[in-house]
Amino acid sequence: MIHSMKKIAGFILAILALLSCSRDRDQFNWKTQILTPIVTARLSINDLAGDETQVKTNTDETVSIVYSENIYSYSPDTLINLEVDPYIESFKIDQLQLSDINVTERYTMRDLFIELDYPLFLDGFTITIDEPDSTLDVNFGPFEADFSEYVQSALLSNGTAEISLENQFPLDMRDVTVEIRNQSSGDLIESVYFDRIDSGEREVRSIDLAGKQIEGVLEMTVTNATIEVETYTIDLDDYVEANISIFDIEVEEATAVFPAQEIVRNSDQVELQGLNDAIIDEAIIDQGFVRVTAYSTIEEELYLTYEVPSATLNGVPFVIDVVVPPAPPGGQTSLDVTYDFDDYLFTFTDNKFDNTVVGRIDSSGIQRTITKQDSVYINLQIEELTPKCIRGYLGQQNIHVGPATAAIDFLDKINASSLDFEMASLAIRIENLIGATAELDVQQLTATNTSDATAVSLSPTPPTLAIDRATDTITATSSILSLDETTYNTPSLINILPNEITYEIDMNTNPGGNAGGIDFAYKDKGFEAYLDLEIPLSLQASQLTLKDTSDFISGTARLPNEVENGELTFIFTNGFPFSGTAAIYFLNRFDDPIDSLVFNPIEEASLDATTRRVDEPSKTRIKRAFTPDELDRILGAEKMYLTATFTTEPTAEYIKIYEDYTLEVKIIGDFIYHANKPLD
Repeated sequence: MIHSMKKIAGFILAILALLSCSRDRDQFNWKTQILTPIVTARLSINDLAGDETQVKTNTDETVSIVYSENIYSYSPDTLINLEVDPYIESFKIDQLQLSDINVTERYTMRDLFIELDYPLFLDGFTITIDEPDSTLDVNFGPFEADFSEYVQSALLSNGTAEISLENQFPLDMRDVTVEIRNQSSGDLIESVYFDRIDSGEREVRSIDLAGKQIEGVLEMTVTNATIEVETYTIDLDDYVEANISIFDIEVEEATAVFPAQEIVRNSDQVELQGLNDAIIDEAIIDQGFVRVTAYSTIEEELYLTYEVPSATLNGVPFVIDVVVPPAPPGGQTSLDVTYDFDDYLFTFTDNKFDNTVVGRIDSSGIQRTITKQDSVYINLQIEELTPKCIRGYLGQQNIHVGPATAAIDFLDKINASSLDFEMASLAIRIENLIGATAELDVQQLTATNTSDATAVSLSPTPPTLAIDRATDTITATSSILSLDETTYNTPSLINILPNEITYEIDMNTNPGGNAGGIDFAYKDKGFEAYLDLEIPLSLQASQLTLKDTSDFISGTARLPNEVENGELTFIFTNGFPFSGTAAIYFLNRFDDPIDSLVFNPIEEASLDATTRRVDEPSKTRIKRAFTPDELDRILGAEKMYLTATFTTEPTAEYIKIYEDYTLEVKIIGDFIYHANKPLD
């Protein structure tokens, strides 16, 4: 640590300036000596470790370097991926239906008498027929089935027509033939035969309309009917009722008013993909969305509803409604929109969730021409579903990491031609915020010093580390794999002063299987793997260097012209039990060296023979003379860079470092001031 001496330097310069101002009042030539401290700098054990947080004071006041490096982070969003297959539905217009058609007409006894030019008898008059097996052949119709308000014409791909005749004449009928024709074209659609319809009975025949072309007005004609004549009482309102019902109508093409109808409904359960044996009960979504893509050539608006009842936000299920605009004649229209699932709670049953898609059209009341080539395409894709938290059973997974390399910098300030730590403890620590157990196997751990290409691998292979599950999302469980020097070669790894650690690990989740679906995981709260190192500073070293840089005197300070020369005294107080060499580098504001000084030897502090601890720091005093230019250059430095290089040799003893060991240098200025010195 180096203390700035700006105030002291300013005081010195003020004195010199005062003496210089007295020149006008005092015409005598005289010289004086000024002795003042310039700066104090100190190196401590912190300058070996890197920073104070990496120095630990032990109970015996010795110190250890401690270091922790996060070498691996494992997030739950890589542990569980919520992936689902897209819902895709594509269909043609023949899946659309027209409304059912139903038309009823009556043919009365009055109509029959008029058509046969019979006189109209009074109601209640009884006619007696004496001839046995007397019959009367008649035809009547046509009955008109007009639904042109809804359909102009349609080629049907499917449909059924039911033709019924109800005989409310007091006479039986047989050999009845009915023809169904398009009124405009006169084309025969179907001919239907009834072998017998007794009085008071109703007979029904069905015909298949698939492939039939129908128009908006149909005609149904009884082309022949044989009436069995016998004694009967006249009621002019007796009738034969004809009915035509057309239903289940699907079209190849049509010019029609299409009724409001569902054209697609799909309710099922969507299964999460790629979970292996994991069973997820619920998840709160951090981010994700459903993308709805639809294309339509239908000239009606298409209404789509997508519902996930098992996904709720504040208790309200996820429901979206979108409208695909009507297509222009001969063209198509499209829709591509997204809706967020952020913060929705999904509940799952056996890794599935409910999913409903409904597509419908509303009747516009306008006749549209639609052909079989018209189609609708719907694609619903749930994408990037990232959980904020998940609960259930996270499954048994093998997580292989590496080989991967982590940079370590805590030994950057340590420089030595040879270094031997007596002890070094290494540990792999797992901080677990996931509610699941795991096991850790270290496959490889290698320390590397890239500057001299040396590498040492951990030996022997450590055992499996059991990792406990977290019990909440705040307190992590710590599981530690200790690799101390009594079992492992950790001192050899550290003595090469590595700047990289290469590791390869396997982590297996839930090695004991499902503990009852109590696992949980939260975003950004997963496994954290740390490499923990503790090095007690008991060492042997050659050319062990400590170094530090701090502010010096402001670069605006300059010596007055009256300072002829001077000396700087450097007093080194060494509290380390090492002898060595010190060097001071003076730097400008760009950190470029503008001058340097080397001091050798710096005597070591003496050790107590019993405690082997420094009992008295050593003092080394070195005086150097400088010219005014040299002094001006040194005192104008912005920073001072101090290094000390120590060697424990020739002793082979491991030397312990205590917290109060420091190396301090104090610089004292001894200047000769010449009052009223003539100017050059």
